[in-house]
Amino acid sequence: MQNDNRNCAGSTSKCNSRPKADPGLIVHTDLGTQYTSEAFQELLKKHEMIPSFSRKGCPYDNACIESFHAILKKEEVYLTKYES
Repeated sequence: MQNDNRNCAGSTSKCNSRPKADPGLIVHTDLGTQYTSEAFQELLKKHEMIPSFSRKGCPYDNACIESFHAILKKEEVYLTKYES
């Protein structure tokens, strides 16, 4: 689990090294422990990002982003071989 937290933090830091987003950027994730961890929440707060979660077992709370995540996985994640 600690490794998952580092991966999330690293990804968020990389995003933030690009041109700065306006305060209030919404970061929608599932309820995985890496996203609900105190460390990740503090990182979002530090960069003025707003966490967003669907309720457990209810992906319809934010159907648009859930659909986007499904397409992203089908078209990118599942078709790409990652080194780590």
